[in-house]
Amino acid sequence: MAKVFISYARKDIEEVYPIVDLLEKNGIDCWIDFTGIESGEEFKKVIIAAINECSEFLYMLSDNAVDSEWVGKEFGHAKRKGKRIIPVLLKGATQNDEIMFDWDQIDYVDTENEGWQEKLLRAVKKQCGIGEDKSKVTSEIPYEKEHATSTSNAKEDLHEFVDLGLPSGLLWATCNIGASKLEEVGDYFAWGETVTKDWYDSKTAKSCGDEFNLIKSNIINDKGVLTKEFDAATKNIGNNWRMPTNIEFDELIDNCNWVLCSLNETYGYKVSSTTNHNWIFLPFTGFVASNVLKDEKYAYYWSSFVRKDKTIKSYNLFLSSQTKEVQSSYRYNGFPIRPVMSKK
Repeated sequence: MAKVFISYARKDIEEVYPIVDLLEKNGIDCWIDFTGIESGEEFKKVIIAAINECSEFLYMLSDNAVDSEWVGKEFGHAKRKGKRIIPVLLKGATQNDEIMFDWDQIDYVDTENEGWQEKLLRAVKKQCGIGEDKSKVTSEIPYEKEHATSTSNAKEDLHEFVDLGLPSGLLWATCNIGASKLEEVGDYFAWGETVTKDWYDSKTAKSCGDEFNLIKSNIINDKGVLTKEFDAATKNIGNNWRMPTNIEFDELIDNCNWVLCSLNETYGYKVSSTTNHNWIFLPFTGFVASNVLKDEKYAYYWSSFVRKDKTIKSYNLFLSSQTKEVQSSYRYNGFPIRPVMSKK
């Protein structure tokens, strides 16, 4: 269950992102909608359920929020349910006399005051039952300096890895194959192919046979996993690197905190360890069909595992603003790849 529900106006999304990032970094589970779809019965049910289940309701107060009918509905439902409400005054918010009168007995957080981050964390952690973090609070993390450790092999220095403290000990690369920055999508590959190309369809695909023929051609082993010769991570960045399996994607989903955010104006998920302060960023990628980039508001990442009951599909990680799941897709589409390596 998400501990904190974030209520905000869509126009304030860029200011709200760092606040959510701050909370998640300090071990606070947040529920926030980034879709901007404020209509439909199904959406209404999702919002109501999220408010009913939360232990804290953070109201991101701004002039935009005051004018938002939807934010008003969320706030009203939280009050009726007796939720503890923490108002957070965003920069430039007009302290409307009528609103401030209603909050006379409520301790709010003003983001224009010094030390507001510590005050917010203390207030939320106390209600959520999370121990105090005595370390200095900061809303920005020098990721590459603090959270990435290079391997010793010169070729593998092209990619750094992060230990997320996962049960398997698996280490995740900081960037996709072909990317030099955390937020870059990098290269697109058809499943079972190790080089990029100009056209992605079933006619140009090299790994669309059934399981028997894939094993016979040494594309996969008898467990259904790509062999080294057909693993794009191994072939492109070194023998210790490989593509993750579908099970390893599930482990990442189940054992990390996920927050939707932007990094240098690129949207994606910050995936944070629950046992240490390390994290990776998975950008939204879209995919390539024929020679066209599609669905850029979603993310698709290939696994190394074939779907045995489908002759032309393999497993991949799929991400949207509402969903994090392993699914299967046609192998001839171009997806990016996030490499992994086993801890030595």
